[in-house]
Amino acid sequence: MNGPATSTEPTDPAPPQKSTQEEPELPPLYDLSQPLVGPVTATILATFQHAVYLSFNHADKLETAVLCPGRMYISGSTNLLSFAKSREVLRQVLKEKMEVEVMVQPFTTTWEVMVCTSGEEVVVVRQEAKTEVEARLANKADSTVTKTVGWGVTLLYKGEEPTMQQLNTAGHKFKEQHEGWNRVSGRVHGELFGEIKEEVKETEEEEKVEDNWFLVHVDGIKPSNIPQIYPPNVKSGIKGVIKEIHRPFGGLVDVGSRNGGLIKFHRSVLVEEGIRFGVTEVLEEKVILGRSVLVDISENSFEEGKEIFTGIKGSKIASAVYIGDVPEAVEEHPEIKSHGQVGHKIRVVELYPDSNGKVVSGLGTIQVSQIIRSGGAASSMVGEWVTFSGADLFFHGVRLGERVDLSYLLGVGDEIHCQLKMLDTKLGRAQFVVKIGWLSRLSGSVRGHLLPECVGLHKWCERKGVDWATVERVVLGKVDSKTDSATEHLAVGTVYDLEPAENNETVSKGLIKIEVGPHKGKMVRFNRSKASLFGLSLEKADLLYVVRPHDQVFCEVSGIGDYPSGQYVSQKVHFHQISQEKTDSNPLECMTIEERTDFLFWLSIHNNKFKDFKYVLTGKSTSRYFIPFPRDPLPGRVVCFDPVRTNKYGCTSGTIMLEASSLNLEVEDLAEGQIGVKDMKDVKVTFHRACFWVYGRKMAKADLSYVVQPHQRVMVECRKITADDRKLHSSLPLDIDYRATVIWIGPSRPRNDREDPNRNDTGIFQWLGKRGLNIAQFTKLVEGRLPPHSPHELDHNNFFLPMVRGEGASQTSMDLISRSGQPELMPVLRHGPVIAHILDTAIASQGPADPRLFSLLENDEMAQAAHHVSEALRYSIQYYKEASANLRGGGFGMGY
Repeated sequence: MNGPATSTEPTDPAPPQKSTQEEPELPPLYDLSQPLVGPVTATILATFQHAVYLSFNHADKLETAVLCPGRMYISGSTNLLSFAKSREVLRQVLKEKMEVEVMVQPFTTTWEVMVCTSGEEVVVVRQEAKTEVEARLANKADSTVTKTVGWGVTLLYKGEEPTMQQLNTAGHKFKEQHEGWNRVSGRVHGELFGEIKEEVKETEEEEKVEDNWFLVHVDGIKPSNIPQIYPPNVKSGIKGVIKEIHRPFGGLVDVGSRNGGLIKFHRSVLVEEGIRFGVTEVLEEKVILGRSVLVDISENSFEEGKEIFTGIKGSKIASAVYIGDVPEAVEEHPEIKSHGQVGHKIRVVELYPDSNGKVVSGLGTIQVSQIIRSGGAASSMVGEWVTFSGADLFFHGVRLGERVDLSYLLGVGDEIHCQLKMLDTKLGRAQFVVKIGWLSRLSGSVRGHLLPECVGLHKWCERKGVDWATVERVVLGKVDSKTDSATEHLAVGTVYDLEPAENNETVSKGLIKIEVGPHKGKMVRFNRSKASLFGLSLEKADLLYVVRPHDQVFCEVSGIGDYPSGQYVSQKVHFHQISQEKTDSNPLECMTIEERTDFLFWLSIHNNKFKDFKYVLTGKSTSRYFIPFPRDPLPGRVVCFDPVRTNKYGCTSGTIMLEASSLNLEVEDLAEGQIGVKDMKDVKVTFHRACFWVYGRKMAKADLSYVVQPHQRVMVECRKITADDRKLHSSLPLDIDYRATVIWIGPSRPRNDREDPNRNDTGIFQWLGKRGLNIAQFTKLVEGRLPPHSPHELDHNNFFLPMVRGEGASQTSMDLISRSGQPELMPVLRHGPVIAHILDTAIASQGPADPRLFSLLENDEMAQAAHHVSEALRYSIQYYKEASANLRGGGFGMGY
């Protein structure tokens, strides 16, 4: 039977001792030999989607406890993450410094965290697992406190304390607590939508309504350590009847006196119609008193005598409870031992549906990975084609079943980490097949349920624009295929591109690529005048506030067949989800609580706040810079600037030489037999300052020679230069085939919202200091208020040679300046005796064919020196000509 796995050896949860914040181990074990403590008053220290930290006093000592929001249930029924889909919402419910009453159970082990506070922002990191971003935040924090986490919260409440008897009585409705929670949710939505009126606040203060709500842990107030793998079954498929429901834990099922009578079950062993019961599902909606079920039974202890459930009657427990038909047993994946081992990385190129429209397989290309860099696999594999099937994939440790539609979890450009096998004969383009793969950077352990403690999974949800509860339902196969989510005239697609605005307007147009269904792969144009978000019109909105790359949309396509490919303009576009048109722009008035919850999640993942976004809807928002959608980021170095044409702008364009890297090619542009990746090492890319960014600042008005030194390392995204490009821009170099779309210097790709990490990175101060600039001067440069460098100040590659040593300045030239004691001298005099040698040879030469000139310049130092002399003399001659013309009426004089 396909119930929870069993084994003779338990794999109990282990504390997150050597885990990373991206992918933790299983939740820590409770020390059940110690008593449950509480209720005690606790103060919330920090709130995140994966964990909430609290402090409380116990035995005259300040202790630290943790709760996982994804394992806590509102009034014992609804998972907290079903309401708090974003951190902003959760922080309104569980505010930092808020006092609550809690019941806590000690863990068997403890671990240390650092609580770092900067203003209102709080970050909690584990020293052994902190990321670079967390390290930077910790370094600049106003205060940092080390805490030892050793307790788990099993109950948190405000107002009346619920009892286990109430939770274990199916007929008890918690009416007062439900009403209390509704007040909380209304207050949270009011605060986040900025619509709580003063009279409402005054009324609440006058009535002095006390908070009355609670959250209880999935394992109950008095918890048990629920194993991932139960002891082996002693009986299977036994008929039973649900007798008690213990919210949100599970309950009791009667299997008859011969089989153990009333036995206890945890919700994690429930299987409905062949599908596991989810963490975010409401227990009492599926488990009904008197319902007939089939039960697998095991002992309540492992071989070493360690009990699973404490304080129960009898020695048997349910290891699986089947609602509906018992599914056929699913064999363990044959390559399961290879899961998580060092392997290859492939990039998804195409996704293929089955006959019902559900995406079940795909095609990818092999990317450069650690196994190739280390020599464990041939570099010639890069770019080769790979086929994969959903049945061989795992998502954060959970195996994807036949019901899962891959289009919810994968898109073109996403990566799969995997083990590969070469095919005996090619399957279409594919020479390789994925034996086993996982859709997360760190594989973690194989398990039956997603871990709500996993930071990496919450980040994935934000990036993909899907809330945690929906992701769980997708992974469990409880969501219909995406092709079924559309209607007769509405297709499901993603935003493929936006068109830059013209004439100082805001961005209003874009391109949609249809994902699934009969029009899969087709392009559709759209205009904001026909677009809406949660029913709110986007007719006046700047789409740069609304659209992220590959956002999901539903677009009207009824007339697509009457137009050439890519020319049809959709007459109706719904962003994020299909919604009825709203006549009121106030979400509290025009949206249901479910819509408001989803809208707040959308605002969060788009880094918007409603108090600002309402100005976007009315067309009154501040302008944002247009940044093209991401392409493959490639490392390179600036090797030269183009010659300066006038003294008005300075260095505005140039050439980048790419370092070892690869560019993924569009499959439709490749002939049969061609690989999907191009080696870009030593490929030249032309660029213009309009797409150049430094620490999140756009350099479109700057003379780049102030900050870009010879061989400055940059990250660049580029595309092939087309014939249309050359017609439009006649100055594009004929010997270069690629042009940059985005270039950046700094910790990450630039963003156009207030949360751009580049803007807050303190590394810019040191970086500017090496270039002789402070932040005030840099601001002037960005605004175009610093005078451009003159051509005679630039070397033969048009780089500016600064007076002081910086990144790119040579030690030789600095030593010469130091010896001269006159750093204010002209650049031509910096090179000391080198100049004397060059001038002596030049004077002695007998013409341009003199062989001594062929080897006169031996290195870049001498070339720069010669360039300075050449430019200085050229200007001297020009000045002499002008002076002679003014004084003598034209012509050369004074010896010429």
